Amino acid sequence: MRNNVLYHIMIFFVACCFIFSLPTLSHANKIPEFRTNLGGLPISCSIYSDQATINNVKSSYRLKDVYAVLGKPSSEYKREGITYVNYEGLYLTFADYSGDGNLYIRSITTAHKSGATTIDGVKPGMSEDVLTKVYGTADSIHTVIDTAPKLSAADNKKRQDRINKTIYTYNANECVSLCFTVKNGVISEIAIYVAE
Repeated sequence: MRNNVLYHIMIFFVACCFIFSLPTLSHANKIPEFRTNLGGLPISCSIYSDQATINNVKSSYRLKDVYAVLGKPSSEYKREGITYVNYEGLYLTFADYSGDGNLYIRSITTAHKSGATTIDGVKPGMSEDVLTKVYGTADSIHTVIDTAPKLSAADNKKRQDRINKTIYTYNANECVSLCFTVKNGVISEIAIYVAE
């Protein structure tokens, strides 16, 4: 009888471990979809729309939704039809795309030391290796390499350590992209861009 109880406890424990180790929808690698962006260029889309989220703010949110999630911002101002909102290193821009007075997210950007995270737990300061583990192969990769030919090799190296960067982009659809800027192998910035 005692062995039977231990056996069932072990089976229950193993089953729980298995269930909790399965990827959730937000962590699952999506099979890429191939589409055309708003400029008519072919793109692949490898993340779910819900993965385009930073600090529980989704790319589809309006300004009032952001207030409900994050509260009052540190600063807010308007310029040329764009509203800029700052939450201590989490920067958001909003626009009235439809002309109905509702302000929708245009971009969300993190500062390096903001503590902001994606819904999948990725944040600035982490190694770029985490991107492939969490999101798979990027939909596009843009590398900036700075060279000043008149400077010495040592001075060029100093410049490159500060300026060179790689941007990994994961598209959710034709209008929404999740981007990671990497410098020297470390994620320095995360941004979400929403096209009109």
